[in-house]
Amino acid sequence: MISAIYLAAGKSSRFLGFNKLLRNFKGKKLFLHSLENLQKSIVNKIIFITGNDEKIIKKKIKKFKKIIFVFNKNFDRGISSSILSGIKKLPKKTKYFFIVLADMPHIKSNFYKIMLNQALKFKNKNIFIPIYKKKNGNPILFNYSFKKKLLSIKGDIGAKNIIKKNFTKIKFIQFKDNSILKDYDSKNDFLKKN
Repeated sequence: MISAIYLAAGKSSRFLGFNKLLRNFKGKKLFLHSLENLQKSIVNKIIFITGNDEKIIKKKIKKFKKIIFVFNKNFDRGISSSILSGIKKLPKKTKYFFIVLADMPHIKSNFYKIMLNQALKFKNKNIFIPIYKKKNGNPILFNYSFKKKLLSIKGDIGAKNIIKKNFTKIKFIQFKDNSILKDYDSKNDFLKKN
């Protein structure tokens, strides 16, 4: 089973009080682009982490296929709390799991297949990071065996420190476009990246 922890619980602190995921982008709410592409992908289960504006976000979703909702009551403590909420709810049959940011609308469904195919070739690796022109991107794929190490993460920097400490377990996967780098954190991003 392939799972994904879908992070949609944040406060959008750099967006001056408005939840960026609920902003319109190319005809629909920002987060629906990444979610719908994920639903069309090879991923079997989506652990959808809610927090801020949970009820509003749920109402915007038309298809619930593959989704398991998890409310992160500690969402104001940062991204690590959301990742932990998701890891604890991963199905036991999971072999690999992605950590997916809801504010990355340009990640297409085929991305997940490319990443998984590479992971299956390099079974001695546990972390699979997409890169574009030597820059690390997202979503990142993990072997389920790495789950226990991720349970020690803290704060608002996600899994970065754990990844740095396990450099020998990383396989970098080259991509030809910069969609893996495009997230939307501020109003300026919406103006620049459309």
